[in-house]
Amino acid sequence: MVCGMAYVDLPSLNLSGEWNVTEPERAIAARLVPLLPEPVADGADVEQRWAVAYRQLGTVIEVIRTSGEELFAGHEGGITSVPGTVTMVDMMFDLVQAISGSEPYRAYLQTGQDRDRAVMENWLTELESELAQFLALLNQAASPQKS
Repeated sequence: MVCGMAYVDLPSLNLSGEWNVTEPERAIAARLVPLLPEPVADGADVEQRWAVAYRQLGTVIEVIRTSGEELFAGHEGGITSVPGTVTMVDMMFDLVQAISGSEPYRAYLQTGQDRDRAVMENWLTELESELAQFLALLNQAASPQKS
C-alpha cells in the first residue's frame, strides 16, 4: 500500500527519483524521526557540523538496516531497484555511498590549511542543505496519512 509520493533530487546523498512511501516505510520513518540528532546551532565549526551530519546519516542507515524484516514483508523474492524510483532499501545503500564519498572532503580537515578547510565547509554546506531536505521528507513520510 502506497501512503504518499515525493520526488527526491538530492545528488550529494545519491538519492534521485520518485519515492512512493509504503506503509512499512511510513512506520519506519515514524520511529526514525524522533531518534535523529538535532541540527547544529548557527556558528558551529566545521568539525561539529560534520559530526552531526554523520550521526544523522548513520542513524537513518542503522534504523533502515535493522528494519529489513519489516521492509521485505510481502516481498519474499526481494525488492528490486527501479531506475527513477527510491525506496528505503535504496536509501540505506545510497547513504552509505554518500558517507564513503565524503572521505576526500574529510581529509581536508587533517591538513590544517585554511583553503582546505574552506573546501570542506563549502561541500558540507551543500550536504547539510540536502540533508535538511531529506529529513523534511522523512518527517513528511512519518506523518499519519489523511484518508
